[in-house]
Amino acid sequence: MKKRVFLFTLILMFILSIPAQSGIFWIKYGLFYPNCNSDLWETNFNNLLLQKSDFNTSQVFLTYEMPINRHFGISLDFGSIEKKEVDSEYRDYVYEDGTTINQAISYKMGIFEINAKFYPMKKREMIAPYLQIGAGFYSVEYNQWGEFIDFDGGYVYDGDFLSKTTSMGVNGAVGIIIRPTARFLLGVEGRYQMIKTTLSSEFEGFEPLDMSGASFSFMIGFIL
Repeated sequence: MKKRVFLFTLILMFILSIPAQSGIFWIKYGLFYPNCNSDLWETNFNNLLLQKSDFNTSQVFLTYEMPINRHFGISLDFGSIEKKEVDSEYRDYVYEDGTTINQAISYKMGIFEINAKFYPMKKREMIAPYLQIGAGFYSVEYNQWGEFIDFDGGYVYDGDFLSKTTSMGVNGAVGIIIRPTARFLLGVEGRYQMIKTTLSSEFEGFEPLDMSGASFSFMIGFIL
């Protein structure tokens, strides 16, 4: 992990040293659709009245894009996948009096990425599609609390389990920019991030948590 952080820092220093042309400041807002494909997610979907769509949430990015030439640019992206909290109950189990056994799950993410953009057409055109690929750091907070069943002991207990970790991941995106004026831009972007983050010791025995997923955002840009 330390080697990857060191390499990432060197790349960032190199990017910041590039003499850029006029930069672009972007505000992006959209929806994130997590894959939820690791074993902890699978356990929760099997035990609780949940489905993947319950964990869709909003996201916001602030981006500074530094043009390298008419076809290439590099961006620094600061993002937040907003906190999503879902209340649920056990699928097949209740108390003897019929009362449900309840749990809640929440997650949120902070994102910092360095991304490279390629514009097949010149970005100064009225309509300009682009491709993006990059890597970054993803801080993930995952919390699960409420009433838990110990299936070996046959009893219910109260619990509150929290994991806060940071991992590296990669992303790719495609988008289209519309330029209605010389300094004002609009756009849409479809994005996919790939990340699995190690859970804290409170979730011992589970594999890294899958926080990969797709997103779709609307964008407003200002040429500085």
